[in-house]
Amino acid sequence: MEEPRQEASEPWLGLCTPFVCLNRRERRSDDDSVRSSSIPMMARNSHENDYLEMLGNVYEGLFSLDRQITLFKSREIFIRGCLTDGEQFIFHIIAKGIKNPEEMVEQIAQDNNIGVDCLNDILSGLKLPADAKVEDSVKVITYHFINKLSAIQHDLEDALRDYDAFHTATVDIYESMRKRFFDLTLGRDKTENGIDFSVSKKDFLYITNSKDESMVDIIFSLLDDGGMEVIDWGSFELNSGRILKDAKEFVKLSQAPVED
Repeated sequence: MEEPRQEASEPWLGLCTPFVCLNRRERRSDDDSVRSSSIPMMARNSHENDYLEMLGNVYEGLFSLDRQITLFKSREIFIRGCLTDGEQFIFHIIAKGIKNPEEMVEQIAQDNNIGVDCLNDILSGLKLPADAKVEDSVKVITYHFINKLSAIQHDLEDALRDYDAFHTATVDIYESMRKRFFDLTLGRDKTENGIDFSVSKKDFLYITNSKDESMVDIIFSLLDDGGMEVIDWGSFELNSGRILKDAKEFVKLSQAPVED
């Protein structure tokens, strides 16, 4: 019978980006494969410190982490519910229904509002002898769920730590861009309405230190409602995550090959 896995001393990995370095422990899942992260590595392009590209990559990482965290939390809630159930109802279903796993998984997923893929991941690595008694199988399943809960909690901690670090990275990027924004706009002559804080495409490229004109064209098409070829910088900051996500999708569509 399997015993709950004991945490061994875990080596630490360094994850560095152009603007933040993260330290994280190398963890192994139940199948002894190294936990993979869907966070994109953010490499510099030929244009040093392209804040627009950097910000887009950070938000891509944040959106990915947000999905990961939601999945981890839903799995944690499900496993905790199974382990705290005094009747061990679901464990008995698994012990009796393992001979028809697909039907069993679909039924449990439907009854407990959890995705089939999530449940399959939780059950992955579970091995029950064909001739085992139900009581013995329930014990094996319990140990398996305890180990899964521990692994998921570790992954959730890592994801939350990464999320905080990437959020901090957005603050650093915004501060760099704001400095360029104020250097540009505060040097303008005052009008009867005060200083003009509107931003043209040329201004935007300067503030973001970017040469990606096609991306900027799309951003302006999303924000320039009046067709004045200028936008409010604050509007971009407030909505930059969604805007950059939409702009990247438009760029991909424009670059996709046209089918005959």
